Amino acid sequence: MAQNNAIFKKRAEKAPLIKAESQSSFGFTFAIKGRAFQQGYLFLNNEMQSIFPSSYKMQTITFLDEDNIKHYAVYHKVRGYMVCLTFNEWWERNRVKEGDMVSIQLEEPSTLTYRLKLLRDKRHLKLVKDQAKAKPAVAELVITSSSHGSIMHDNDNISLLRKLVTNEFSSLDELELLKDGEELVMKVPDQELLSLDCCFGITCYKHQIDTAKKVIFDLNGRALLADEVGLGKTIEAGLILKEYLLRGMAKKILILTPASLITQWQEELRIKFDLNFKNHTEISSWESEDLVIASLDTAKSFKNSNEIKQLNYDLLIVDEAHKLKNRKTKNWKFVNSIKSKYLLMLTATPIQNDMMELFNLIGILKEGHLSTLANYKEEFLADNNKRMPKNPAKLREILSEVMIRHRRADTLIKFPKRFVHTYSVEFSPEEKALYDELSRFVRSKYASLPTQKNPRGINRLLLVLLQKLMGSSVYALSKTLAKMAASNNYKDDFDETLQRLLKMADKVTASNKTDALFEILEQFDEKVIIFTQFRGTQEYLAQELKNKGFSVALFNGQMSQSEKDSCIASFKDEKQILLTTESCGEGRNLQFCRVMVNYDLPWNPMKIEQRIGRIHRLGQTRDVHIVNLSAKDTIEGYVLELLDKKINLFELIIGELEMILGNLNSKKTLEQTIIEIVTMSSDNDSMKRKFNTLGNKLEKALKLHNEITEAQEDIFHG
Repeated sequence: MAQNNAIFKKRAEKAPLIKAESQSSFGFTFAIKGRAFQQGYLFLNNEMQSIFPSSYKMQTITFLDEDNIKHYAVYHKVRGYMVCLTFNEWWERNRVKEGDMVSIQLEEPSTLTYRLKLLRDKRHLKLVKDQAKAKPAVAELVITSSSHGSIMHDNDNISLLRKLVTNEFSSLDELELLKDGEELVMKVPDQELLSLDCCFGITCYKHQIDTAKKVIFDLNGRALLADEVGLGKTIEAGLILKEYLLRGMAKKILILTPASLITQWQEELRIKFDLNFKNHTEISSWESEDLVIASLDTAKSFKNSNEIKQLNYDLLIVDEAHKLKNRKTKNWKFVNSIKSKYLLMLTATPIQNDMMELFNLIGILKEGHLSTLANYKEEFLADNNKRMPKNPAKLREILSEVMIRHRRADTLIKFPKRFVHTYSVEFSPEEKALYDELSRFVRSKYASLPTQKNPRGINRLLLVLLQKLMGSSVYALSKTLAKMAASNNYKDDFDETLQRLLKMADKVTASNKTDALFEILEQFDEKVIIFTQFRGTQEYLAQELKNKGFSVALFNGQMSQSEKDSCIASFKDEKQILLTTESCGEGRNLQFCRVMVNYDLPWNPMKIEQRIGRIHRLGQTRDVHIVNLSAKDTIEGYVLELLDKKINLFELIIGELEMILGNLNSKKTLEQTIIEIVTMSSDNDSMKRKFNTLGNKLEKALKLHNEITEAQEDIFHG
């Protein structure tokens, strides 16, 4: 009993020993003793716990201070204390002193919001020193405050606790106390993860829980997470960072990820772990915010890197860590210069080209862990060949101290099959004429226009948008053209062309693609998600579907959070169809549905993968059907052929695409390359040739990816 219940985190044991001056059913007042409240801990006696009703083991509590600044605390009901990592800011801002009175009063019951107020003018309570009441030399020491709250501790650390209670410690004692406290929290016998009670709407698998425990309890928080793609490394990282936050062992956290994954990370952490990370564009300075996510390219830029290097982070997380494979690059040097107590590096491919990449990655985590460069080459590189390892068993043993890797086969998780259905439809004569006219106009104007957005007049971005709208629906294109015609901004640019395009759009009275959609829905008498990029197409399809008698739930980025949640609930419980824009492609899991239709196709393949990932991911128990719609001899048709035929996008494991595209070694994204092909080609034949060339490059990138995967299997698993 003493071992299981008494070993609280040392900082939690520094919770204030308090005596309630006044108490009601709505709040209480207490006096400050020691520095625990400054460090974020509030220990509650039984009477005070009644002020915070909760049916959960852990509950989020919101405090509003005198300046209406919000402080979010995690209330551990079973253990009887709260953790709030921003109490110290309130403490320092108000210059709180020993004996000051603090009032906590319920302000908004529905949201569990309490008012936090400093009462300097109240008389100070006489605090009881508990050292005299303690009974020495017993199996467990119970130190009880005058308010009958108690803290239990084992015999090995009684002396430190006594110094804490009586405030008889020096700065060195303080440091020793904090150090011992963090060691104590890592020695909980059953290694319970507090974060498991703070996950929402997800199933944490055994390999993910094992990874989190090993990183926290065995690897001192510095590890290379190298699971194969599709096994949920983001969830593992989320569990670990949430655990450190709950235990008060981390406050300032930085996540570096590719720019294309920032929103996905933000949404996953917000929805699944109740963590609100700020994008670097949302902060005034890197020092002012504790939870920040940014792209590696942004963080390493001159205007940001110097400030980041001056800060001390508790936890640094680097996604797609294989981008740090070369220690001569700016990426490697920058990340290696960031000061962080804990470090997680995520990649499914710690080795892409040669064994030196592994040495460089581990060097950031733990310099010297693989010995010197000369010794590493001699012991683990066959005949000094960078691509051929030797002594793989010994290498795996050394790596086990800093790296965790699971294979899909190791997890015993049954992954459902994915079936892909592609419908290539013919444009009607009216649609074909409109498509050709618009494409000619885009090509003729693109090169001569400025790259920046021009508020008065047409620009490159607008031309690309018009081309994409044509690939989605004539309705969406016509709606945009009509808005442009009603504006004075475009009169001088192409008034005549605009009017001609509008007249051609008015002649389109039917859509073969929409007819194909209805045929598809007849085949699947179950819930279906239909994706489109544009609100105009969403409006058009919503009306067409309702006219056919389908029940439809609409989801888009202009909805409030509560409206979005209500929409998903409606789709889950009653509606047959979820008609959604890209805003649903990030962060939300919809595994209760297994059929997805791509009514239009983004030119950015990462967005397509994100769509697929909403239903085909860990947690899906049924086979999944992906349906693609496109018109023949159009840009969308070429893009679909590239992604489907050349790299098998619709059969890839979620996460593989990023690695394959990385093998292109291009400074441009694939979408930028596609835009360049579309807008800079002289005619359709030229465009086809350029798409074929790009397809050959993608095939080579896929081949290299497969070779890398096979090589890693030999090295890491034998």
